[in-house]
Amino acid sequence: MGPNSDNPADPFKKALAEATKVMANDADLSITYSVDPAGVSGDVMRLPQISRRMTRDEVLVARGTADALALRVSRLQRRVRTATSRRTSRRL
Repeated sequence: MGPNSDNPADPFKKALAEATKVMANDADLSITYSVDPAGVSGDVMRLPQISRRMTRDEVLVARGTADALALRVSRLQRRVRTATSRRTSRRL
């Protein structure tokens, strides 16, 4: 997805990746697109591959998957911060 890319799906993929990072509240999250099952492992999120044709179904599935996984990441981070702050306050 470089500046000279001729893939018409690249602008959508870049926008989806940036929106997903914002929703997840994680600027360091790495977004990849793959035919492998979608998921999150560490700081890497794998989303469904989008073809050059960018069919409506591909866009809807990628967007829905990205939103769902981003919310999961965000919720997990909140839970970790809450648990960490509780443990820290108990030690004081």
